[in-house]
Amino acid sequence: AADITYRVDSGPYVEMGRTFFVGDFKTRRSILNRQMALEPGDPFSLRELLESQSNIRNIYALDSAQFQTFGLEERAPRVDMVAEVQEKEPYYAQFTTGYDTWRELYVDTAVGTVNFLGLNKEIRAGLQWSQIGYLAQLGIIEPSLLGSRIVANGILYTEEIEELNQNFGVRTSGAAAGLSRDFEKYYTATLNVRYETRDQFRTDDSPIPPEDEALYDSRTVVVTTPGISLNKVDSFIRPTRGVRARFSVDISRGIENSLDDFYKYLFDTRYYYTPVTPVTLAFHGRFGYIDPTGSERIVPEDQLFFLGGTSDVRGFSENELRTDAAGDPIGGKTAILGSMEVRMDVGMNFELVTFLDAGAVRRPLHGEGSDDFRYSTGLGLRYITAIGPIGLVYGHKLDRKSGESAGAFHFNIGYTF
Repeated sequence: AADITYRVDSGPYVEMGRTFFVGDFKTRRSILNRQMALEPGDPFSLRELLESQSNIRNIYALDSAQFQTFGLEERAPRVDMVAEVQEKEPYYAQFTTGYDTWRELYVDTAVGTVNFLGLNKEIRAGLQWSQIGYLAQLGIIEPSLLGSRIVANGILYTEEIEELNQNFGVRTSGAAAGLSRDFEKYYTATLNVRYETRDQFRTDDSPIPPEDEALYDSRTVVVTTPGISLNKVDSFIRPTRGVRARFSVDISRGIENSLDDFYKYLFDTRYYYTPVTPVTLAFHGRFGYIDPTGSERIVPEDQLFFLGGTSDVRGFSENELRTDAAGDPIGGKTAILGSMEVRMDVGMNFELVTFLDAGAVRRPLHGEGSDDFRYSTGLGLRYITAIGPIGLVYGHKLDRKSGESAGAFHFNIGYTF
């Protein structure tokens, strides 16, 4: 047996002194002081001092921060700190234009400030226009709600979209608010709420079927969306290893109607693996399911899932994976998607890609079309830029039906997944 005796000498009392900030030309001093876990006169704690430094570095409006302490190494009874901060450029303007095969010509502009009135809040106004519609929005982001690690945002928006090959469009206007928080390094939890009006309209001269007339009335909807995501990929622009996944549920409730009463479940996952350089295998899976809860058990067409095109099953025109006898796209309350790509770096920033896509749209409004999976394969070439790849791929239908094209070309900026 052994007896162990501990003797602890408390040592001299040390207190936290003052913190001096240098370089905070726009940011209000109260925003910086709020990040301090130690107040002047508090008993000194090295752990809380390091926590304070980390909090200051994480201020959204700052680009960097350097710290010096006085009295710590000298074992003085008081420790002071100097924080030299570098602020981000407070204002920004963005302009992007391009072309892809799912929205054709597009323009995306935005102006904003990352440090509104020195309060460490971002204000942003944006306008997106393309040949399928527009989106105008005005939003605010609070990167540290009440000094916590929760990011809050609010937005006002108006949008009109006429998706390619569809015989209807939708106008929406409303307001949304959201909360998000990172935890356990790779995970992010989100909660979003939006209140909007929706107007579905015809884009051709065909009459509205009598059984669908109620779907074209103006509707008011409240949607609550909790979600959780995982991100363990090695690069956002050009991932070669890791996994990304997200699961969310739209809890939708119509005001003065039951058409928008449903639960919409959406699961999306992507996996990247590089067995040997320069070959990367990329996998994508998506599952969507709508469970109507309204008395009529009908979901408006603008809320359904559509597949086909650049972003999912290539080789098919946009939204035309499932069609009716007239060749018009059909959406469903269930959508299943699976894709695999083999990406090979061939040098000089070029990447050769081959792929296999599969998808199915099921549980349509009127039972037209087929529940079967549709398949496509193809080849493509991408050029890797600093902001991501620019690519052209050709998809070939493996189960071509009578009257269908053999395949389709797709051009886009960025990876499909």
